Amino acid sequence: MGLTRRSSGRGAEDRARNPVPEGGILWAMVGNPNVGKSSLFNSLTGLHQHTGNWTGKTVGCSVGAVRTHTRKRQRIAGDGKTGREAPLYLADLPGCYSLIPKAAEEEAALRFLRTQPLHGAVVVCDAGCLERCLLLCFQLAELLPRDRIILCVNLIDELEADGYTVNTEALRKASGFSAVTASAKTGRGIPELLRMIREASASDTEPVTAAGADVTPGSEFAGQASACRAACVERLPSDSAAVRRAEKSGWRERLDALIMGKRTAMPVAAVFLFLILWLTIRGANIPSQYLADLLDQVELLLKRLPLWERLPAWVSGILIDGVFHTSAAVVSVMLPPMAVFFPLFTLLEDFGFLPRIAFNFDRCFHACRTCGKQALTMCMGFGCNAAGVTGCRIIDSPRERTVAVLTNSLVPCNGKFPTILLLCAVCLAYMRGDGAAGSPWTESLLSSLMAAGVIVICCAVTLGLSAALSATVLKGEPSSFLLELPPYRKPVIRQVLVRSLLDRTLFVLARAVSVAAPMGAVIWLLSHVVAADGRSLLEIGCTLLDPVGEVLCLDGAILIALILSLPANELTVPILLMLYGAQTQTVDAQTMSCLFQTASSSDLSAWTCLSFLFLFVFHIPCSTTLITVYRETGRVRYVLWAAGLPLSVGILLCLLCKGLSVIL
Repeated sequence: MGLTRRSSGRGAEDRARNPVPEGGILWAMVGNPNVGKSSLFNSLTGLHQHTGNWTGKTVGCSVGAVRTHTRKRQRIAGDGKTGREAPLYLADLPGCYSLIPKAAEEEAALRFLRTQPLHGAVVVCDAGCLERCLLLCFQLAELLPRDRIILCVNLIDELEADGYTVNTEALRKASGFSAVTASAKTGRGIPELLRMIREASASDTEPVTAAGADVTPGSEFAGQASACRAACVERLPSDSAAVRRAEKSGWRERLDALIMGKRTAMPVAAVFLFLILWLTIRGANIPSQYLADLLDQVELLLKRLPLWERLPAWVSGILIDGVFHTSAAVVSVMLPPMAVFFPLFTLLEDFGFLPRIAFNFDRCFHACRTCGKQALTMCMGFGCNAAGVTGCRIIDSPRERTVAVLTNSLVPCNGKFPTILLLCAVCLAYMRGDGAAGSPWTESLLSSLMAAGVIVICCAVTLGLSAALSATVLKGEPSSFLLELPPYRKPVIRQVLVRSLLDRTLFVLARAVSVAAPMGAVIWLLSHVVAADGRSLLEIGCTLLDPVGEVLCLDGAILIALILSLPANELTVPILLMLYGAQTQTVDAQTMSCLFQTASSSDLSAWTCLSFLFLFVFHIPCSTTLITVYRETGRVRYVLWAAGLPLSVGILLCLLCKGLSVIL
């Protein structure tokens, strides 16, 4: 695949002076946000830069080698001795509206263009917003020769659906840039784009340095762009199948009025959140049980292997009862819910629903004296808190960026959702007062409502603490920002499945298992190393923490489970059930009756279960998130704040449950 380098923070573009090997040809991909730039980049390089139907996805600069099998290889001048073509690399720059930087992503893009020796640039344009995209193209012409700039008019299929098309020859004559129409979704135009890049590279292999160029003399850019657009955009014939009927063109406006209306926005968001959670619960129950049974059978087969007869018993104990069983418990608990939740979440994202939810939260964050872009980073946090912290780079103000970083972990990441749904079901069983489960439809309905309520509480806490930080230690005025709402787009099922199952589900699952496997060995050792009084180290730890747990309406076993699961939150329930069942290995947590019977044997109450749920949602973020906070801020005190804020909220909620349990 070739070289891949991703920037890890601000200034990484300056440090990576030579992002490609010697003799390589480097082209930059530039464009406005949400024009399909990263999708084209992925198609040409075979990488998996995260894409989505909303702005702010690409924060850093990624460099990847163009796949040689995309087109038949052509010889390029300058390597005549061997007859081999020089390797071609593309750099995916953050989306920007102008090269006169007013935002962090625009500054990063301009820095890369001025510091890297480029052979050319591809300007990716939205066919439906061609005039605005051409402004950026004319600015880039101040940095690079026009014969080194290629206009890629992407999303041409959407423009043709409105009854228009782009005449690339007229666009070339009017602007002076080579042009090609494309659709990253269908692959249309990508071979032609690669051919044009190869031909432009073959004409002159010497790179261009734009260090001293100026992009500010540009009042005439708008006029040039408007002449070019008028010359190249043409109406399709009236009998074309691509022309949409006029009477059907208003559904987008009516849908926007419903999703973003002042009175309907939040109820609609709540309904969609409930539906996603309900479908996740209903769809994951049976596969989860089958998967747990399958892994149990695999474990039995492993134990019967004659290999273990020649080894000490503690070896099989660590590897099977520790490493394998813990990993199997995490897989059986996490995989089915994620396999349902992520595709549904990705469908809403690609359709264009998620950025509209962020738009609705804009006025809420502005009222908290923070940047409205924090709504975007909060939505990223529901996928992964570490990704949400990294996404805070799109916020220009250092004060507002810090607020967003410190509060991002107050919303649960995707790794917590399976356990949250499970704990909600257990809480409902406690509230009924018996272990017998009700009808499946009733159980899933109530669990979904409770889980949705937990998420609403998380959003409210995020807003409240953001306002508190902005009024105290991080005072300042809120800044404004431009959020471009993408059009509604029909999701491509194949891309949804690839992104949700491979890029998200398997990625999160692999990360959890990589932590769960060694942690399983540690848990096994702690449960088998016995003190003089015959108690294991785990039992001693539970006893020592029982007084602290009693204050929080919990017990020592829950606190031990939360502490041991800090590397991966998914381990909490398997570890807890092992402790409650006096087992020497983690046990499965699949059915309602198993959970209720195991937990109720420890004389816990409904208030204890509710406190456990709150402390699980609001406690120290995973180690990956904390490391990311340090990389983004460079300060240990902000790492402590990021860990302490959610933990403080969780402790306060536990104390509230304790008080209510005493009063009631």
